[in-house]
Amino acid sequence: RRQRQMCIRDRSRIQLADSVSPELAQQVLQDVERARTALNRTQSFNQPWDEVWPQIEQTWEGVCEVTHTTSPEADLLLAGGGPTATCVAEIAKELVSNAFRHGKATQVEIEISLASPEDILITSTNNGELVRDDRVEGIGSEMFGELTDSWSWSNAPSGPRFTAVIPVATNP
Repeated sequence: RRQRQMCIRDRSRIQLADSVSPELAQQVLQDVERARTALNRTQSFNQPWDEVWPQIEQTWEGVCEVTHTTSPEADLLLAGGGPTATCVAEIAKELVSNAFRHGKATQVEIEISLASPEDILITSTNNGELVRDDRVEGIGSEMFGELTDSWSWSNAPSGPRFTAVIPVATNP
């Protein structure tokens, strides 16, 4: 899936240009190399939280502006990595990918906070096309269903809005 995202990103970057200059070609090659590196990186459930967002931002740099706000309480809970942080990161990646691919968004904002001591609340808005009522749910929707207690899409005046409640993993 990551390879496909990078191909879409690179194709979009080239399509946005009137002609392909040597500089643009070099940027695309650098993007492809970053994708290869990301694909070869071993996923760890203990990845430090402060490393997650720069990776997401770097992946979409030049294509889609990704911003985030994490409440201090949520940041503290996610700081050690672990399954909850991994779930939040995977949902965030899917949100940006969907906003760009399906909604043609150029800006995505993600907010993470605590809904309760046992639940993370993730909210995302973007400047893409509104969510259609007749949309077909795919792999992303399946993932949201598996990783969250609840999730939903709505259309706000500012654009599509996603909300999900993610249970905090507990140690057995």
